[in-house]
Amino acid sequence: MRVWLLLLICLLRAGPAGAGAFSEEKGTGFVATTGFYRWDGFGAMQEAGLYAAYGLTPRLTLGFDAYYTPGLSSHALLFLRLPIAQGRGANRFAAEFGLGVHREAGGGGAMYRLSLAHGRSWDRGWYDLTASVERRSGQPKAGWKLDGTLGGLGKARLQPMLQLGLGRTGWGLREWRASAHLRYDTPKGATWVLGLERQHSGTISSAVSLALWRRF
Repeated sequence: MRVWLLLLICLLRAGPAGAGAFSEEKGTGFVATTGFYRWDGFGAMQEAGLYAAYGLTPRLTLGFDAYYTPGLSSHALLFLRLPIAQGRGANRFAAEFGLGVHREAGGGGAMYRLSLAHGRSWDRGWYDLTASVERRSGQPKAGWKLDGTLGGLGKARLQPMLQLGLGRTGWGLREWRASAHLRYDTPKGATWVLGLERQHSGTISSAVSLALWRRF
């Protein structure tokens, strides 16, 4: 059961930084590192994630997504994000293609991910909705996921953020998750993000996360 839970985590984990509809401006980038402490009825585990994105051109963003649970599961993925439509006002639409490798208990191999995203920002907040299909070698079918993020904006250094997700892994396991986060923007330009998560995938688990975001 723990192996199945870790497969689910790796499928869903784009992290709070993974706003799929918003591209990076040319010559600018974003990096997020995240640590997790998760527990369920079987015990506790630690997890780590790394996300990075860089604006190659005004329309093309190059990114990297990695996740690691010591001794159990990991993946590393390069992706390209391209705006596909410009909505009215602050609406954004984008497509993303990722290619990488994964490893899990019992084997590993190549993986790819296709995503479509819609997002919008306004004076006091933003949201991002992303639908993805992911295929991993060694798994009997493709997995899918739907993720939504709602975040606050404004002059205050503390801002809330909520995330909801549901999907199915490549092993056919259906799941959902919900998390609440608090962002703190430091005077030096970095952002700390503290999160609490509840997840169900055959068994229920909880997690606390701490992330550091940085733009350059």
